[in-house]
Amino acid sequence: MLSIMDLKKLIIFQKHRGIFTLFCALSFTKASYFSDISDKKISNIIKEVSSFLKKRKIESTSGLKRFFKKQHPYYFINWTLQHSDPPQFKRLYKKWEGEIPLKRYKSFGKLLRKFYFEADIPQLWKRYQGTYSKEIKRYRKTPFLVIREALSYLKIKKLPFKKIIFIPNFLDAIRAGYAHTIRDKVYITFGPSKNRVNTQLLRHEFLHCIINPLVEKCDCYSYIIKGNKQFLQKTISGIARKYYDEPNAISSEYILRAIEGRLLSSDKRKYYFKEQRMMGFPHIEFFDLQLKNYEKSKKTFSEYLPIILKKIDGLK
Repeated sequence: MLSIMDLKKLIIFQKHRGIFTLFCALSFTKASYFSDISDKKISNIIKEVSSFLKKRKIESTSGLKRFFKKQHPYYFINWTLQHSDPPQFKRLYKKWEGEIPLKRYKSFGKLLRKFYFEADIPQLWKRYQGTYSKEIKRYRKTPFLVIREALSYLKIKKLPFKKIIFIPNFLDAIRAGYAHTIRDKVYITFGPSKNRVNTQLLRHEFLHCIINPLVEKCDCYSYIIKGNKQFLQKTISGIARKYYDEPNAISSEYILRAIEGRLLSSDKRKYYFKEQRMMGFPHIEFFDLQLKNYEKSKKTFSEYLPIILKKIDGLK
């Protein structure tokens, strides 16, 4: 188990001007889920920024909308994390890491740079930097608990990355977050919370960095019904189908959410599973049962994962 001192060397909190610029553009153009998001799920800062931007002449929005229409914000965060702070947006690494080829982002950096000046991001960034600093201070101790808890449950002694960088993002939806692994670093962006520190969100995104690569390495295609790539897609419903359409992603999400349930008290777990079913994960208890069996075993999670994936056929 990693010590507190080891974790202190790993964990960094960062105010990220590039992510701030990107989400100014995303929220202002009402791209992706921002098009129908309710006021209850956004912070006052988004409303204030939108009000500020409406008074300005911004010509880059039409071009940005065309990009945002094609891909989920996740992919633009990945692009931003591999480029320097605005307004330069220079490539940081020679090797591109991402599911979407870099050539598909051609002219995106130029448009975002133009937006940066048209929207007067320097003025907005200066206005809200203090708020971001306070949020970092509020969350400072949370990752230590989250990471140690996850590593203990998964029986992991050493992490496969050198830095875990947490980036607060007031311009994303409440309870929204993303995890990206780039080279030897993990980046976790997390949206605002209404009152208390959102421990669950940080845990969820951190677990993605561990669970997703393990599932992809096993490749759940080889464990589910041969030739039936639609099989796992039928195990989710409602809003979940909007965001998860690939077997490895669906398997990861189910397993990850079941792990989160196992880390709760039995009373809270009952409510949590009810919430998961409402969100479109009707078979969450099936994965909970697999994890109960894992807990009884002497195997590490990575050793036991193939056993869980082999059982997925039991959902048919």
